[in-house]
Amino acid sequence: MYTALFFVYGLLQLGLFVWLLRLWRETRGPIALMLMLPQFFLIWDNWRVAAGPLLGFGDLVRDFHTHIIYASNKLIAGKPDAVRRFNAAWFDTIAFMRTNKGETVKTAIAVLELPEEIASPTYDKLMPVFSTDGKFDDKALATLSRSFVDLELLPSEPKDIRRHITEEFLPKP
Repeated sequence: MYTALFFVYGLLQLGLFVWLLRLWRETRGPIALMLMLPQFFLIWDNWRVAAGPLLGFGDLVRDFHTHIIYASNKLIAGKPDAVRRFNAAWFDTIAFMRTNKGETVKTAIAVLELPEEIASPTYDKLMPVFSTDGKFDDKALATLSRSFVDLELLPSEPKDIRRHITEEFLPKP
C-alpha cells in the first residue's frame, strides 16, 4: 500500500513539476525556476521510497540544499516580522525533532499512518539533511548553480546566485 501511495505522490509531484517547467519557459521567471528544483527532489524521494531503499539522492549528489524556505518579496516587505517568526518556529521544530527521535517518529506514524519500520529509518535518513541554522553553504550553492545547466533550465551557471537569497530573516544566535 505504501509503495502505491508514494508512487501516486510521485506522479502528482511530477505533474506539478511539468506545470512549473512550462511556467518557467513562458516567463523565464526566477520564482518558477527556484520552485522547480525542490519539486524535482520530492519526486525523486517519493519514487525512491516506492522502489525501496535502493539508492538515496544524497548518495548521488553531495553538498546540496534540498529544504529551502521561500517568501515572496511582497510578504518580506509587508510582513517581515512574520517571516522572522516563521523561520524561528521552523528552527525550533527542527531542534525539537533532532533531540526527540522517539516522539517525532511516533507523531509521524500517527499522522502519516506509516509503520514504525518505515518511519524510524526515514527519520534517520532525513534529519541530517535539515539545516540547524539556515545558512547557505557555498559548495551547495555551486551544486545548485550547476544543476540549472544540467537540467537545461539555464544556458550557463548564474554569476552570483547569492543575490537571489538572504539570511536576513534567520534567528539570531
